[in-house]
Formats: sequence, structure tokens, C-alpha cells
Amino acid sequence: MTDIDGRLIIGSSRVETDSRKDSLNPATLETVGRYCLASGELNRRAAEAARNAFPAWKTVPSNEKKRLLLAAKSLLLERKDRIAALIAEEKGSPLTESLAVEVLGALEALDYYARVAPRSLRPKKSGHHVALFSHKKSAFHFSPLVPTLIISPWNFPFLIPICDILGALTGGNTVVLRPSSTTALIGLAIGELFLDAGFPPGVVNVVNCPIPEAEDMITDRIFQTVMFTGSVPVGKRIMELCSRNLTNLTLELGGKDPMIVCEDADLDRAAQGAVWGAFTNCGQSCASVERVYVHEAVYEAFLRKVVDITRSLRVGDPQSDTVDIGPMASDGQRKLVLDHIREAEKKGAVIECGGGDGGHSTGYYLMPTVLTGVDHSMKVMTEET
Repeated sequence: MTDIDGRLIIGSSRVETDSRKDSLNPATLETVGRYCLASGELNRRAAEAARNAFPAWKTVPSNEKKRLLLAAKSLLLERKDRIAALIAEEKGSPLTESLAVEVLGALEALDYYARVAPRSLRPKKSGHHVALFSHKKSAFHFSPLVPTLIISPWNFPFLIPICDILGALTGGNTVVLRPSSTTALIGLAIGELFLDAGFPPGVVNVVNCPIPEAEDMITDRIFQTVMFTGSVPVGKRIMELCSRNLTNLTLELGGKDPMIVCEDADLDRAAQGAVWGAFTNCGQSCASVERVYVHEAVYEAFLRKVVDITRSLRVGDPQSDTVDIGPMASDGQRKLVLDHIREAEKKGAVIECGGGDGGHSTGYYLMPTVLTGVDHSMKVMTEET
């Protein structure tokens, strides 16, 4: 089990609640840890903590923000192995991938924002293209948008919320983070990182709560901005909720990304790229290669290479350094992908490899799968997997 404290982070306090929930390891189905669930009252406390911290935080000089960001970077370097292990344990991505993609990506983001913070928000002169204003002077001035609510996803549960938080903090905003319930402990690890790095209480708050309570937070007028990363249906719902108060909204939603292989392509590189693009992070990325269109002259040769590489991928315990792919992050996601595969098969698609659990009797495993004979009547070609 992890040593991450499951209590909420509100202001300077670690808050216990009457209700806790288990977070499961998708590889073993064992309990990773238990985290507190926030009530509507506690969510409101977190929002008020962010609002109360805002007046002081927005006046913090850029160089002081830079110092705090670099302190967080140094602390993350110390905790990199611990955080990578938690990502592997709670989300299921291999340890090496967890470190290389999420932790190192977060370190790069911290370094970037520390470098741009002193200069990015300076007023910028603006020219005019309308004769009426040619004798006027103007400039862009940047102002924070008061507390920001960040609702983060489970597929990159460390990197994405870190980047969202950094953008908000650099701009002078305070934050309440509501992580995905699938990776709630990782969200709390993020909150601990900023608190332990010396950020003032209330600048970064973390609450885990059920969906109805999260929707109430979205419509809370304390929040001037909502940032959401996730599925298209949920994004539409959040857009509707934000429209009630004309709340600023940033959406980063799903994708169904195609790859095109031309007749003159380097087939070895194309096949390697297709397999990496399709199966990194167990294929759980909005930018995954989910469908491939191949010129008929090279189709058979390309397919053979893709199938051979896919079959060579090592699937297993994400804590092992000899594994390429771990389990899917949740049973629901595994069932969704299986549903797409089975529907395509019924409509005439051919499973060239994969399609099952590969003999893994425990965990949310699904072997890397290649389908041929697909068309646009199938979910696997039109809906995100």
C-alpha cells in the first residue's frame, strides 16, 4: 500500500471525513490506499480557501513564484521514484513509462513555468490596424481569473493536472483540484507536493468527491474558470453547467486519431510509430493512433510488420522493468474496449492479434489488439477507445 495520506487538502489543513473509499491496483485488484470523500460543505470550504488565498497570491512577485516553482521541482526530483511507483500502482502504466512520461514531463513543465513566469505576464504593446485608433496607444494587460476549478483525468493523472495547475498559478490564480476517482491518491500526491514545497495555504487545494458534488462545484460562483480534461459526453455536460453562470471554461476532450501510411513510406518506421502511438499508456490517450489508413500497394507488408511488433510487446505487472504494457486503468475502460472489439468482429472485422486477456486471470488486462476489415459502421472506427 502507498503511504499517501488519503485526507483532503483544504487550506493549511489535512481534513478527515466520515466516508473513505478504496483505490484499487488495476493489475492485482488489491487496495492501494483509502481516500476521503468530500461532502458539499467541504467542497465549499475548499472553494473558500482558494478565494481567501487569492488576494495575497495574485500580488506575489514573479521572482517569488519562480522560487516556489523551482522548490517544487527539487522536491519532485527527490520524490520521483515514489511518485512513479504510485502511478504504476494506481493507474497501471509500467514503472518506466510512469517515470519517463508523467514524472519527467512534470519536471519539464515546472522548469518551463519557472523560466517564463517572470516575463510572461508583463504588459505587451499592441498595434492597431484601424485608422480610427492609429493615434492611440494600447497594450495587453494580463489579470488572474480568481479561483480555478481543475477536474483532471485518470489517463495521465499526474502530468495533466500538474500542467493545468502551473498555468493557473503562474497567472496568479488559486486552485481547487478534483482528481478522477480512479486515480484519487495521485491527485493528493500533487497537493502534497505543492504544500510541502512552500506554496501558501489555500493556493492549491485537493478534494475527492462524487460526481453530483463535483457538478455543484462547477456551478459555484466562486470559481471564475473551470478546466476539464476527459470524455466528450462529460465535456458537453460541463459546458452546459458552466453556461449557467457564463463561467470561463477550458476543455481538452477525446480523440479518434488517424494515421495515414503512404506508398513511399519507410514501413519499418511507420510500423514502429503506429504500434507506439497505439499502445503507449495502454492506448489510453486522446492522441493515440486508433485507426490506420494504408495505401493498398504497401498494405500487406505494413500489416505484417505491425502484427509482428504488436505480438512482441510484453504485457504484465507494471512494477516490473521488463514489461511494455500493463493493465487498463479500470474495469469500465476494459469493458468499453472489449465492446468495441466484439461489435467490430460481429460486423466482419478480423482480429489479427490480441482481443483477450492473454491468460491474465486477475486484473484489467487486455492484450494489444490489431483489427483488419473494419469500416466506419463500427464503433472501433468512430468512437474513442
